[in-house]
Amino acid sequence: ARSTLQVEIYGGLSAVNKGDWAGLSLDEVQQHFPGSLARWHEDPDWAEHEGESFSEVHTRATTIFNKLLRSHVIRSCSGALVVVTHGALVRSMVLAAQGLPLGKA
Repeated sequence: ARSTLQVEIYGGLSAVNKGDWAGLSLDEVQQHFPGSLARWHEDPDWAEHEGESFSEVHTRATTIFNKLLRSHVIRSCSGALVVVTHGALVRSMVLAAQGLPLGKA
């Protein structure tokens, strides 16, 4: 059956820039860059892996999320707004929706 739902693609919801970690499993990141994952989760501004800090991810995700919400309201859309993206971006959008600070991630 054909759907009448509108699909929109937003580039700002792309995966986190992992820098030096790109292509590595979590185990490989921990092996080759000991302590770096913990630092990335503990310090929102940490980006010594040459990728995005969580603060940068948060800013990008919440900016796009707010644009999506405004667009949804302006167009008088009703019903669910479905967003498909990656975990860190989802965490950021949930924090923003709940009005929680970045440190609660």
